[in-house]
Amino acid sequence: MIDAAVRLLSLFNQLDTCCKRVLLNFEEGEFGVMGYLNRMGFFDHLAPGIEVYPDTANPILSPGPPM
Repeated sequence: MIDAAVRLLSLFNQLDTCCKRVLLNFEEGEFGVMGYLNRMGFFDHLAPGIEVYPDTANPILSPGPPM
């Protein structure tokens, strides 16, 4: 699953770089795939021009490495 997420991340960022509009709509919010992607740091590496719904303006950022 991580391999697929990394490939999608690459595709989305490349589309954004090529001036294509990218909109990701996660209907289940943090309780579905969005929560999984958030925990693995997906949104930390997503290009800023990509729109994500529900809004991730104040996301619960992925947990960092243990201290």
